Amino acid sequence: AGMSDCDIQERLYFRIMDALYKKYGNSPDEQIVKRIEAEWKAIKQASFIKEIAFLDEFTSWLRKEKYPYLLLDESAGSIILYLLQITVPNPLPPHLYCEQCHRVQWMPEFVDGFDVPSDYCDADGSKRHGNGHDLAWQFVWKSYEAFDFNFFLLIPFELDDCLQEFLEMHWLKPADPIDINMWSEDADIRGILWGRIELCCFWLMKDSSYGITLDS
Repeated sequence: AGMSDCDIQERLYFRIMDALYKKYGNSPDEQIVKRIEAEWKAIKQASFIKEIAFLDEFTSWLRKEKYPYLLLDESAGSIILYLLQITVPNPLPPHLYCEQCHRVQWMPEFVDGFDVPSDYCDADGSKRHGNGHDLAWQFVWKSYEAFDFNFFLLIPFELDDCLQEFLEMHWLKPADPIDINMWSEDADIRGILWGRIELCCFWLMKDSSYGITLDS
């Protein structure tokens, strides 16, 4: 059954905060919390709640079934999409991260987190690794102010047969009807528009890897 817009928003916000606490502990760094709050406000202003909720549901299913996927656009800058595992790159500024205590230490002297040398956490002695690519989240949502913006998700071609049924049966319904159109019969590529998400069945190999994005 479908859910009300209020229920969808509440469910998505819970998912985001749950992912935040699992990644960065019960007392996450204030800079991360402020970034999530600012981005959440922008998502609501852009009326992207349903799209993000669907991407969360759909990519969770893809990862569970071990299907790869490619998200094409500037979405790598979103900490919310990162926490929901929709995207792979960590968009925060360069930092050291401890997987044991979940604390971060900002490293502003570095351009990229992968350049930060590993060390050991002062709190628990666990090894910490550098992360963070310092990507601006504003670029992800900027388009709604000027023109229509769609997420573009490449998914395995083998999902073509069951995708329409999956979308029609899903509890989350787009504002606009699902539209199916053949972009290229020669290349045998099928595109499906779900609200403001374009799903394109393409030749992606299924394997045992974690769901992937173009930005990974």
